[in-house]
Amino acid sequence: MNNILFVTTSDLSGTLGHNIATREVVAALCRHPDLRVSVICPSPLRTMPEEIQYDIAKFYFLPQQLDGSIRTRFETQTKMLVKIHRAIQEMDPDAVVSRHSPTMISAPVGTTMYGLPYILLVRGLSHEDLKFSTILRLLFHINVRAADEVYAAFKEIKQRTDTIRRPEQAETNLFANAVNPANFKTDDLETSRRGLDFDIDPSEFVVGFVGSLEAYHKVDHLILATAEFDDVSVIIVGDGPQRKRLEELVAEEGLTDRIRFTGYIDHDRIDEYIAACDVMYGVIAPDHPGNAIKCYEYLICERPVITDSREAFEFVGEIGAGLTIDSTEVDDVAKAITELKERPRTELLEMGRRGHDYVAANHTWDQLADSIATDIEQLIDK
Repeated sequence: MNNILFVTTSDLSGTLGHNIATREVVAALCRHPDLRVSVICPSPLRTMPEEIQYDIAKFYFLPQQLDGSIRTRFETQTKMLVKIHRAIQEMDPDAVVSRHSPTMISAPVGTTMYGLPYILLVRGLSHEDLKFSTILRLLFHINVRAADEVYAAFKEIKQRTDTIRRPEQAETNLFANAVNPANFKTDDLETSRRGLDFDIDPSEFVVGFVGSLEAYHKVDHLILATAEFDDVSVIIVGDGPQRKRLEELVAEEGLTDRIRFTGYIDHDRIDEYIAACDVMYGVIAPDHPGNAIKCYEYLICERPVITDSREAFEFVGEIGAGLTIDSTEVDDVAKAITELKERPRTELLEMGRRGHDYVAANHTWDQLADSIATDIEQLIDK
């Protein structure tokens, strides 16, 4: 069994997408039979899930970055380097795995100091749009060039990191977002609708959205598309900076009786809301690189999706697990709703089952853990 030290600035008890994804990666590493995991992370603001709380060999907690300033972030990196030194002395890890964050510097410095294999997970490129981006880009270069293996969540990241890697370094691994199927149950529509705290008629055609209410998710286009129908309802699960504007838009369009906002729902309950919908909506604006983890969650719950036609989701159209749209404009969203609405419900359920089987076979966090475990074995043997 190999010891690994996982390093992150994400609160593993957090509720945002990056917190949940990081927690799922850590949980998958803990489930792997050949890995023993220690973690450096911020002190949790909430209770840790049991699979994290009891399966980690040892936690090394950092103070929370409550103000998010660049100064605080770099102070955290200094404290993290001290924790890395302590963890290496106490746990004797065989490798360090890091979830990249904009100011991450302690992981490449620590692994270089101690000659440890370094595996870097890059799930986004937010550092390119932040203040002091020149410095943050430099830190990103240092991480990418220091890492023995790099895992990118989508094509745009891989393209960026492969231009940074030295010729003798391994090419970046492309590993899209994923799910843990055990965390999601699949219920029939009628049962799921009865279980919610508001009424949905069993015959109602419902489009669902789950996630943060950010502008790039184009939920406003879903609302405007819904206005073109008399018999389509929408459930919007989540919260975020766009919520007030979206609620105002719903009122302006006279859709308050057909579009419901649930607010924040615990991640371990979102499958109940997904299962209550006929189809799910998950697009990202074309000028915003990304790979929506929500679409994998929708599909693992056996619900077909409406998503954009970026390369990561070509499989949706290829296997018939939903529809991909060439643009996220209102007319295209409405056309997709029309096409799916006209199909028999039995066909929609079959589309969802195909999506479930595909995601279960190709997009699970356990597969990432398997790949990382193999990398560590190979790096140790060098």
